[in-house]
Amino acid sequence: MSSSQQSKPRTVPDYREIQEFQNLLLTSLFWNEEPSREVCCCQNYDHLGPFMSCVDCDNPQLLCQKCIVDKHRDCPLHRIRRWNGEHYESDSLARLGLTFHVGHHGNPCPEINQNTPAQIIHVMDLNGLHNVRVGWCRCFNATSHASQLLEVAWMPATLARPGTAFTFRILKHFQMLSYVGRLTPWAFCTAIQRLTDNVQTELLPVSIIFMNEKKKLC
Repeated sequence: MSSSQQSKPRTVPDYREIQEFQNLLLTSLFWNEEPSREVCCCQNYDHLGPFMSCVDCDNPQLLCQKCIVDKHRDCPLHRIRRWNGEHYESDSLARLGLTFHVGHHGNPCPEINQNTPAQIIHVMDLNGLHNVRVGWCRCFNATSHASQLLEVAWMPATLARPGTAFTFRILKHFQMLSYVGRLTPWAFCTAIQRLTDNVQTELLPVSIIFMNEKKKLC
């Protein structure tokens, strides 16, 4: 047997680098599950706890309620979690008081005041289902609510008094998954539900609609 045909000696893999990366990864995961020691909001007397962090911001900071609402004026579909002293709990910008104004490039309509009620609508995006408090334009020449949603790239579920909308992002995302992976609408919506709440999906506001549609298909 020639030397070229002889089997090469097996080298023992070095797992030290892999173990070092594993420890680094676990440390980072645990670090993201506890609040930072430094509060990044304005140090004013009225900025008191509880403090919160955004799941979808690339540079999450520990902020008070007032600061986190101010920071997300144009990002109503970000997910918020609140530190309760022991662990993080899910929260929402709508519950914290954020109103997403449409019709005036993010600014409140001049024809409304603080006593004008906003409408809570359900919006589906890539990161889950959201309750969004929407402040409509109520000017004399204001367009329909459906048109105001389309202006911010949200597709209304109905043209008359829309209460549910879908972002253009998620529609394009589903179109590509359906074309390439043959993903069904039911499977896609179920995945979005579980991104929102993987424990009690039946308590989500659109669950009843999905269940009724599933019964029709069966």
